[in-house]
Amino acid sequence: MDLHRAKMLIILLTAVCLLLVTLFAFCKQTWMLMGGAFFFLLMMLVRTLFNRCPHCRKPLGDHTGVRCPHCGKRL
Repeated sequence: MDLHRAKMLIILLTAVCLLLVTLFAFCKQTWMLMGGAFFFLLMMLVRTLFNRCPHCRKPLGDHTGVRCPHCGKRL
């Protein structure tokens, strides 16, 4: 999976997580909170596995620049 698709997947999973947790606050349905927790854990797993530089494979963390902070190549 390339970096762009990984970031889009992270954004989608975060949005679903926030939606379910917000709905839980209004509906008090336990499955919504558990679903939100599941999507949060899934988002963290995707972020850990796929948010890496395609050249040196080092994790990017919260870096949002155009170049890798480790090897300097264009992302």
